[in-house]
Amino acid sequence: MEGFDVLLPLEKDHHSNITFTRCIASANAQTLTIFLQHTTYGTGLFAGYMAVCEKVPDQKWYIAILYRECWVDNLQKRVSVSNPHVQNTSASREK
Repeated sequence: MEGFDVLLPLEKDHHSNITFTRCIASANAQTLTIFLQHTTYGTGLFAGYMAVCEKVPDQKWYIAILYRECWVDNLQKRVSVSNPHVQNTSASREK
């Protein structure tokens, strides 16, 4: 995901139903905050989730320490993408 290897608490058959919308790396790249959509259960409602992930010691990958339903939509529109630690994956879709 955005150049980061991340382990999320999702079954492999759900992967095709995941859309990453935003990834924010901490200044030291030890923590990632990820916003995503998960539509596996097809409720028709906005299926927004947030994951907070920490880098595994002595490894190059991250593991989710928090995976939670999140109802904040279009937050990326309110944040300046000039911040080098913010990667806006939906910017190309908004144009």
